[in-house]
Amino acid sequence: MDKVGTGLIFNLKHFSPNFLMVEEERKEAWAEYFSKHGNAIRKTQRLRELIRKGIPNHFRGRLWMVYSGGYAYMLTRKQGYFQTLVQQCQGVHNHEIEKDLRRTFPEHEYFQTEAGIDALRSVLTAFSIHNPTIGYCQSMNIVTAVLLLFLPEEHAFYVLCSIVELLVPEFYGKQMIGLIVDQRIFDELLTDKFPEVPKHFEETGLPLTTVTGAWFLCLFVGHVPLEVAFRILDCFFYEGSNILLSFGISLMEMNLASVLQCDGVEVYDILKSYNWEFPFFERAFSAAMPTASKLDEMRASNTFSAIKELEERGKKSRLREFTKTTHFSRPELDKVFQRYTTVTPNDHLNYEEFEQVFKGDVPWWNQDPLEVFKLLDVQRMGVVYFSEYISALSVILKGSPQEQLTFCFALYDGDNDNNISMAEYEMARNLMYTFALKRREVVASVFQNSDASKTNRLTLDEFKVAMETPILTLQDEPLLPFASLLNMAPPSSPREEGQ
Repeated sequence: MDKVGTGLIFNLKHFSPNFLMVEEERKEAWAEYFSKHGNAIRKTQRLRELIRKGIPNHFRGRLWMVYSGGYAYMLTRKQGYFQTLVQQCQGVHNHEIEKDLRRTFPEHEYFQTEAGIDALRSVLTAFSIHNPTIGYCQSMNIVTAVLLLFLPEEHAFYVLCSIVELLVPEFYGKQMIGLIVDQRIFDELLTDKFPEVPKHFEETGLPLTTVTGAWFLCLFVGHVPLEVAFRILDCFFYEGSNILLSFGISLMEMNLASVLQCDGVEVYDILKSYNWEFPFFERAFSAAMPTASKLDEMRASNTFSAIKELEERGKKSRLREFTKTTHFSRPELDKVFQRYTTVTPNDHLNYEEFEQVFKGDVPWWNQDPLEVFKLLDVQRMGVVYFSEYISALSVILKGSPQEQLTFCFALYDGDNDNNISMAEYEMARNLMYTFALKRREVVASVFQNSDASKTNRLTLDEFKVAMETPILTLQDEPLLPFASLLNMAPPSSPREEGQ
């Protein structure tokens, strides 16, 4: 109990008043079980009953290692794998990890010591190297800290691997599909049992997902007293992630009256208050929940819609960025994207697709679109990415004279030697005049200035004046390189969510 902290045992915020007495009773019950069965590896009904009542701290570490799959995970790696990762960590500075280290369990004395902080840093950094795709995500520090209260660093690392990669896959990382899906399922279950709660959250404007997301990512650690969190992890490791849904329903029921009375962000504090008199675990275990196979079906159906939602959200995010880097408004971008996706679902266009999309967006273009395609195929891979296409289209349709001048020059400087021939000049000049005439304000200005009689009609002489009026007005300012002008970023697509 040294790492758990004897000082915290008497803190009613973290442990119940009769914790020590109950802990002794648990030890006796487990000792009796071990004497009859030899170990606690083979699953039995009696073993589940004992686990649901809580594993004694003395046995917790070794049993977590087994039930979580951490021990089996360790056996799949070469001996010394964790130590190799720790050596690779030397000199590695992960800003996100360092930022979270000293604010992890600030009330717990172990994590205010260099030993505790170093242990936490080693496990988190080792995992970020072991699985660079996921790396480090906030809340991993909270979960890992609890593991380190009962396990040495190497074992805590393997249990963390099992949690992130096996027990709740896709909870952590960039898209968090698994988390989104389980949040949706929880919302369905909560609506069935307490329909007034989701309705109340909606009326107050607070997304229920902001609460459930923190619950599930932290596995309730930090949102319930430590004693309760330990027992939740006991059940989670033994029974799997479905049990988290039951605990969420029970926690919401515990604070039901207070939640329905609040009308603001104080709901977060309310849901962290714990009533030791409420039969939290009994309600969770007795709750009428869908079967495991039914929950699997619900996950499958929700996964598809969640992916579609993420794609749509990603599209909106990317299009929102393009409103900053192009001349298009958001409605204009929506129309361009809609036309684009009718031709291809991909983030790039081959020439046949490009020609179809380009002719739809620029129907007046009377030159060879292949030259535009070759200009935008900056990586010479035979494809044009959406970011390059939308940037070029912005210049063609809505660019300033300076921007269009740079575009025309680059378009006909086919050999990239910063020079154009007489024939190329003629084509570039004609295109520039086409651009000018497409700017309605230019044509309107020339017409109005030439209409001396103000009849909104031109005589022959006024028409002569209009034709002699320059329609190209270029300001005296530096011309940007073509790539900078088009804001060409690495290949990307508005379908990529937050990528």
